[in-house]
Amino acid sequence: MPKFSHKYPGLKISCGFFLTEEGWLALAGTKEGLLRLILPQRNKDYALQRLTEEVSGELIIDPSPFQTLSKELTDYFEGKKVFFNYPFDLKQATPFQRKVWETVQAIPYGETRAYGWVAEIMGKPKASRPVGQALSANPLPILIPCHRILRSDGALGGFSSGLAWKKKLLQLEGAEKFRPVRLSNTLF
Repeated sequence: MPKFSHKYPGLKISCGFFLTEEGWLALAGTKEGLLRLILPQRNKDYALQRLTEEVSGELIIDPSPFQTLSKELTDYFEGKKVFFNYPFDLKQATPFQRKVWETVQAIPYGETRAYGWVAEIMGKPKASRPVGQALSANPLPILIPCHRILRSDGALGGFSSGLAWKKKLLQLEGAEKFRPVRLSNTLF
C-alpha cells in the first residue's frame, strides 16, 4: 500500500509552530484543511526540518489558521480531554487509507481497539496488515488517533512516531492497560 503523499508542488501551504509541554509541534495545511501534524520536537528548528522533509510545496509561516487547534493540542498535552473538530485535506490519500482513518476517528478518547477490529468494521476482516500500513501513513497523529490501535494480544504494535510516543499518548488518555476492545463487545 502506498504511503500518504505530502507533495504539493506549487501549492502554498500555511504552517505554524507551537510550544506544548512536550516540545514544539508543527502544523501545515491548505485552505481545505490540515495536511500534516508533526508531534512535538525538542526545538522549533527541528520541527521545521521534519515538516520540510515531509511536506513539499511553498511553505508560508502563518500560524493564524491554527490558533484554535494549537490551543486544543496544548490542552491535550496537559491531559485534558479534547474533541478535535478541524477539517483535513486528505485528497492525496487512497480511498482505503481514508476509510481506515475515518474508522479510527470513531474510537473514543482513552479507549483502544485492535487492528482486526478496524478491518472488521470496514467489512474486510482479513485486512489487518493493510490497516496497519494505512495507519503507518497517517499524517495527522492524535487527530486521527492511530495510537489507539493495538495488536490483538494487547501489545502496542507499531507507531510511525515510535513506540515511546504511542505509549505516552495512551497514558495521557488514561488507557494504561492497553486492552483492545473486541468487536463483539462494542457498539458502533
